[in-house]
Amino acid sequence: MELGRELIKLKKEGNIYRQVWWLPSIYWKIALSETDYFKDETINEIITLIDKYNIFIVVNAEMGIDGIKKKDIKTVKITIKGKKYNSLKDIPDELTVLINALKPTLSNILGEFGKTIEVFVFDNTNKNKLFADKKGEFTIKVNQTKFRFALPLSSLVKKKKCPVDNELLSGNWKFCPWHGTKLEQ
Repeated sequence: MELGRELIKLKKEGNIYRQVWWLPSIYWKIALSETDYFKDETINEIITLIDKYNIFIVVNAEMGIDGIKKKDIKTVKITIKGKKYNSLKDIPDELTVLINALKPTLSNILGEFGKTIEVFVFDNTNKNKLFADKKGEFTIKVNQTKFRFALPLSSLVKKKKCPVDNELLSGNWKFCPWHGTKLEQ
């Protein structure tokens, strides 16, 4: 899933690995609708709940000859339009239940790094609400490492065509990076 790749950012500094995985409501809508486990009604309830929050899976780990060790995460902040936001200290019970149910699956997806994950939840009901499919950007800072997300995510935008060779390219691009020509809708 192309969307999944866009939601994960990884930075490596020596043997320290920091990874951020943003899980916006549109991710859940797509992922849950591709399974037979949930009815549409249940999916809508989950989306309605998750839409009020920005959920991030964060890894801060050190890889050595004796395996992967979890490193402390001292601060995690989001910056949207110059305003900084802290993660929620008190996560609502209904969201905690959902996160705890999903944590083993998310840990398995990340392999050995999955043992080091921490979940951070941010309010998404403020005036700077994030939408993965709308124009904007934000930065999430884990300790001193910044991860930038440019929106809309290209997997959520209709592809554009290069008029020279008809190659379909990112809908976020205005010009073909190879030919310099303006892309067509």
